[in-house]
Amino acid sequence: MKRHPRPHRRRFHYGFGKHTLKPEEVRILLEHGSYLAAHPGVVVHLHAHADRFGSIDYNLFLARLRARTARKLLRSAGARNDQVRATSWGCSKPLARPDDHAANRRLELVYQNEVTTEAL
Repeated sequence: MKRHPRPHRRRFHYGFGKHTLKPEEVRILLEHGSYLAAHPGVVVHLHAHADRFGSIDYNLFLARLRARTARKLLRSAGARNDQVRATSWGCSKPLARPDDHAANRRLELVYQNEVTTEAL
């Protein structure tokens, strides 16, 4: 059986108003999907964020689009639907200063193994 190491990169940043990633970032996200396919007991939680430009509703919508797009990519690489959970935060959880817009437009992947998932 081919070994599928978990990719190290777990944070991805977006352009202003965008919900798609650059090709290199898509490739890395697909590697995460392959890892999940090879490890059926692993669950990943997608945390999608936006910057503070626009209304709260728009930022939540954009974060949901980012999570949905990332989930589709993971599934296209073999991850099962029950392995991918998502939360859209909009602009409510900035990574950096709220005015550091580029840093706050992001998707973060947080892995949980099966034991941790059952405890939650």
